[in-house]
Amino acid sequence: MRFTKKVREAIAGYLFTSPVTVGILLFTAWPVLQSLYYSFTKFNIIKSPQWVGTDNYDKLLHDPEFWQSLKITGIFTGISVPASLLIGFLLALLLHRNLPGIGLFRTIFYLPVVVPVVALGILWKQLYSPTYGFANKLLDMVGLPPYTWFSHPESVMPSLIIMGLWQAGGSMIIWLAGFQGIPAQLYEAAIVDGASRMRRFWTITIPMITPVIFF
Repeated sequence: MRFTKKVREAIAGYLFTSPVTVGILLFTAWPVLQSLYYSFTKFNIIKSPQWVGTDNYDKLLHDPEFWQSLKITGIFTGISVPASLLIGFLLALLLHRNLPGIGLFRTIFYLPVVVPVVALGILWKQLYSPTYGFANKLLDMVGLPPYTWFSHPESVMPSLIIMGLWQAGGSMIIWLAGFQGIPAQLYEAAIVDGASRMRRFWTITIPMITPVIFF
């Protein structure tokens, strides 16, 4: 049986994407659906789940700790996500240059993204150590006493947000790919027309990377 070129390309595409598709279905979609089902049951892992309907959600809505957790999560997300995207954007602008050794700097900024979580946890534990951590060394340099970063409610959130910004290199790569997809002829034509750097940024760069911004 002979297939048309379009069908062969479609089959090849599905075959190439099948490992990722199967992985997402098995390790992401199925656990999410399973967790959704268990949320309507009474399940202690040892015994079989018993259907209780929306009882768990009724208890959750009347639990003060749930609303506090939701508030903290909202604050953390509302600050860390925009800040991470902004830092990644600025890093991509800085590294979007054809200079000798620029690939090395891109790799350095991206490395924290691929470092194992356990290693990052140990690293930040050392940085925030109240006795010999780098953060307290900085305080000591300006004449301030050492601080226990994770022992005070007012400092836990900023400390965690800074930890999250450490991996801004992930968004940097996406921004950088968007910048590199902009045709150089557009900038050359704008320079010939006398457009300033800021003008080129707002009239060429931002409109051309709107798919990346949307993503």
